[in-house]
Amino acid sequence: MFRLLLHTNCFKVKAFITILILIQVVAIGCVSAEEVTRDADSTKSIFQLLSDEDVLKISITTDIENLLAHKNIDTSQKGLLQIDGAQNHVKDWNIKVSARGRYRRKTCDFPPLKLKFKKKELRANGLKTYNDLKLVTHCSERAESEELVLKEYLAYKILNIITPQSFKVQLVKATWIDSGDHHNDEVKWAYLIESEEEVIERLGCKPYKEHGALHEQLDPENAAITYLFQYMIGNHDWKTESSQNICLIQQSTDDDIIAIPYDFDFSMLVGAYYTSIPYILNKTNKRMYLGKSSAAETKKAIELFQLKRKDIITEIKSCNHLSRSSRQDVISYIKSFYRHNQKPLNKPKTKY
Repeated sequence: MFRLLLHTNCFKVKAFITILILIQVVAIGCVSAEEVTRDADSTKSIFQLLSDEDVLKISITTDIENLLAHKNIDTSQKGLLQIDGAQNHVKDWNIKVSARGRYRRKTCDFPPLKLKFKKKELRANGLKTYNDLKLVTHCSERAESEELVLKEYLAYKILNIITPQSFKVQLVKATWIDSGDHHNDEVKWAYLIESEEEVIERLGCKPYKEHGALHEQLDPENAAITYLFQYMIGNHDWKTESSQNICLIQQSTDDDIIAIPYDFDFSMLVGAYYTSIPYILNKTNKRMYLGKSSAAETKKAIELFQLKRKDIITEIKSCNHLSRSSRQDVISYIKSFYRHNQKPLNKPKTKY
């Protein structure tokens, strides 16, 4: 009888211990699931991975002779992107390189590029699968070409300060290596631009499938800011109606359309040598307001720009890679906007 009781008690103890172990296993499993979910939520994109430095140093090896010879054709070629001094991310990426853009690929000796990553490699490195990045490069070997890159980069940074509804950018010091040995290695300024898909996710929006949008379809606050920014930098090379240098995305909440501008080389602030001042931006005015916001909406946008004035000037001053004279030119032009917006905005007298 005693042996039977002892055997029964041992069985109960073992069962109890087994239950405790199972509870611990389940608990550990739950924690692991939470950690996996948390890691998934914090997964970076390739742009985020590469935009954690003041200046990103990279090398791109590709057949530059072939790239430039076929810059006006929609084709891509193999390339190798190497991250110099990388600590927390993969150093080498096998990519596809192609020329992009409408005007600059025809005008520039060295056009802007698209870098395409393999989604499989992105996944293998725990990254999101946004696999296209735009790279804005030097247009030519002219001395002022790199200054233009830096000034256009500043235009993006200014818009970043004003509103999150803008493309983020990462300044790059790029070493160009010709795999065909037709060109010597060159080190030039460039910058990466956040992808449209990434902007859509960051802003909690959705793609807009139509080509172009009327003013009445735009989010009023966003439209007023976009119009005033284009006025600030003296840019005329845009239209929402035809999506000309404007990315249109749609808000998930009310379907209003968000306009996000890009390509600022035609602006007075950048002043690219391959552009000309249009008749509408004469030397006296230097700016022309092409927006359609109401006086109240424009006033609210002006108040926002006033709040951001100090940060904008600080951003320009801190861009030590740009020559002092060019920085002063940019600052002077921005300050002229702040003097000018106290008066009625210059609007075209005829339809533009």
